Amino acid sequence: MSWSSEPVRIGLPKAAVRDLSGGGTAGHSRRPERHPPEARRRSRTVPRARSVLAFLAAACLIFIWATPIFAGEENPPADLEHPEKGRPEDGVSWYFAEGCTRPGFEEWLILFNPGEEEALVDVEYVVERGINRTRYYNLPPRSRLNVYVNQEVGSGHDLGLVASSERFFLAERSIYFNYRGVWKGGYSSSGAPSPSSEWYFAEGGAGADRDCWLSLLNPLETDCEARVFLVREGGENIALPLVLPGKRRVTVNLGEAAGSWRDFFIMVMADGPVVAERQQFFSYVSPRKKGPSCAGGFSSAGATSPSEELYLASVGALPDRDTWLVAANPDIADARIDVQLLFGPGDVRETTLWLGGLSRQAFDLALLAGGEGECSVLLRSDRPLLCEAVTYFDLGGDMNGGSCVTASVECGRRWYVVDLGDGGESHPWLELANFGEEPAAVAVFLYLEGRIERLTLTVEPKGRSSLAVEGPVPPESSPSCEILCDRDILAQKSFYFIYHGLWGGGDASTATQAP
Repeated sequence: MSWSSEPVRIGLPKAAVRDLSGGGTAGHSRRPERHPPEARRRSRTVPRARSVLAFLAAACLIFIWATPIFAGEENPPADLEHPEKGRPEDGVSWYFAEGCTRPGFEEWLILFNPGEEEALVDVEYVVERGINRTRYYNLPPRSRLNVYVNQEVGSGHDLGLVASSERFFLAERSIYFNYRGVWKGGYSSSGAPSPSSEWYFAEGGAGADRDCWLSLLNPLETDCEARVFLVREGGENIALPLVLPGKRRVTVNLGEAAGSWRDFFIMVMADGPVVAERQQFFSYVSPRKKGPSCAGGFSSAGATSPSEELYLASVGALPDRDTWLVAANPDIADARIDVQLLFGPGDVRETTLWLGGLSRQAFDLALLAGGEGECSVLLRSDRPLLCEAVTYFDLGGDMNGGSCVTASVECGRRWYVVDLGDGGESHPWLELANFGEEPAAVAVFLYLEGRIERLTLTVEPKGRSSLAVEGPVPPESSPSCEILCDRDILAQKSFYFIYHGLWGGGDASTATQAP
């Protein structure tokens, strides 16, 4: 095992994936670029973007427990050489409950075809009011497409969407915002592989410094009924009965419904399959003297069920960020939670927490860890739980905000990240965690225009790796990646950005597994 204080960097060439000119959007002569014309005219150069990136590399104190083995060396793992082997071939659908093209919001749908055959993707845009729209997009083999949703459906809409194809493909949605002209930022997440009659969120908050919303999508033709429960300490709850019309998106102002309540967890129970996402916009001041002060917003799909075992690939308690592990117990019985914090091989810190029945609590990661640093997290409980990692950060300049990552119920051997940013003002990271007792051989395939770059590495037992995806990348570049492993690991994307030189922020989300 070798130790390094520098991140492993995937250098990107100057030529990278651009929007493809073939196929196209129904009703349009060409596909939209990632930078809409009016936004490109407003763009300006931000010299501090590069300095902030240097700050990230130097000040985040990210130590990597990995042994890089670059392509071309002898005896690479045979099963990690060909990503097409074992890749799903069947059709798939991806569901998104959240979407917004109101003034101050810009939404992108990013589609990625890693396969060897062309994929025709149909996207149904389901609006809150008005006429739904369906568009079709041709994805050539090994290609990515950025769809500017504001252009597809027009401005002034709250919407959900369903993207489907008879071939395997991936989809992510990114939204950048200036919320009420005060809180700026962005969030990005993968689609849900299927709707569900139950959704759970550990994090929910209200008050003058937080606005909390719930987006619900009914993808079926028939109406269904749902009840949204806000639950706080001791099981006291507020129940909101709803009717979700067929093929409609419904928005619930949870802050308004919560009244004087500050913190709660959320349960959605429907009599039919629906999709749910929660958004929270905030202004945050750290309780630590030198902690971050920031503003922004985050969004994530919930869990479809609680679990007795939960995983988080990367969380951090550093001078420039606070992380809270928000756990919720929807059972009436108290829960014992055994926590492992994996800082690297030989540095696994353990603690035990207790959480009352029908309650929620936010645990300060720095206090749990006994100090600062970055780690992976494994939670084991005698009761099914919910957990989300809520992080607030201030990296200097315009890069401040927050993220919320829903803990995963399992690890896997094949992961995808669709949106690795647009180069100059977007700084993405790949976070890999190995919770097992044996080393994990990993191959990262970076999909660029007309070719694939490959990096292999070993993530040590109870270890983690942080890969900074950076290099001389032009703004129009749009890489995606596929991650293969010979053992189960967990993969996460973290990224920081300044959108068109206007709105700075960051987000994190678990990578996508094939359904």
